[in-house]
Amino acid sequence: MHTEGADRGLRSLWGVESPGARGPKRRWSVLDVQAAAVDLADEHGISGVTLASVAKRLDMTTTAMYRYIDSKDVLERFMTDGALGDPPPLRRRGWEGKCREWCGNMYARYEAHPWLADLRPAGMPLTPNALAWIDALVAAVDGVPGVDGMRLALVLEALVRSYAAIPSGTNDAAPVGNWLAALLEERFPWLEGRDFSDPAREFHHAVDLVLLGLTAAQDRCADGAVDRDSESSSVE
Repeated sequence: MHTEGADRGLRSLWGVESPGARGPKRRWSVLDVQAAAVDLADEHGISGVTLASVAKRLDMTTTAMYRYIDSKDVLERFMTDGALGDPPPLRRRGWEGKCREWCGNMYARYEAHPWLADLRPAGMPLTPNALAWIDALVAAVDGVPGVDGMRLALVLEALVRSYAAIPSGTNDAAPVGNWLAALLEERFPWLEGRDFSDPAREFHHAVDLVLLGLTAAQDRCADGAVDRDSESSSVE
């Protein structure tokens, strides 16, 4: 994403003027381009979003679009930031409650914009809304022993993305008959009868497992166990 056009667009998202910016005032802003791209994705999916289609939506030429965003990769990262929006305030009590609320809020954004789950992360977050979500979770677990908020945010975000992708994949799959259940019972008896038809329910179970692991980590800290960073340092 480190191109001149990407840097210019990123500065616009952050409200920072590019150095040496001159010339007439532009008709549109990067935020306008971002909003148009999000609308197109909501209507047609991510495959319906190209620089040309966004330019057409804004009644500009594709060549003019390069003044704002110079590649599809950059556009997708900016679209993600626009779809996430600002994180809502966390109002539940306790750090675990705030973590669950944070996860539910982000999952809701993915449900509102299903195409988000179709995008691969292009690197560590650099855009303001994406970082605001991480900051909100880091603040929620600040001071909790044994919990690294930054790492936790990345893990929970990955869970959101993974489980939010399941409904679209399930809906596109061809229906199967009772023969599959019979094969599962024969070949994979531990999976037979398990119901994974509700991805949102399974997502919340997965979040509970992560938080349970964090509680165990707190117990280890209370017992004086060495944290993983210290163990890695001693090995090196």
